[in-house]
Amino acid sequence: MKLEQSFEVRAPADRVWSLLTDLASVAPCLPGAELTERDDDGSYEGTFTVKLGPTTAAYRGKIHFEERDDEARLLLVRRRRRRRPPASEPT
Repeated sequence: MKLEQSFEVRAPADRVWSLLTDLASVAPCLPGAELTERDDDGSYEGTFTVKLGPTTAAYRGKIHFEERDDEARLLLVRRRRRRRPPASEPT
């Protein structure tokens, strides 16, 4: 799935880049996202829950910057996810 959105931010580029590269500041802006732990290597563990109609998908995983070029303002973010087990099982 690919989600794409664009918008204009009226702030200095350096300030915006600093915020966007701070995952702890970005996570609260994503409904359903929560960072639960920060590792020594700079990666984060967290959860992400998405509800679409009567269906809920919950994921747990790790996210980190694989490549970062502050001068060019390019960033490659990698995530490893594990789907959470269902809260209940049909019988």
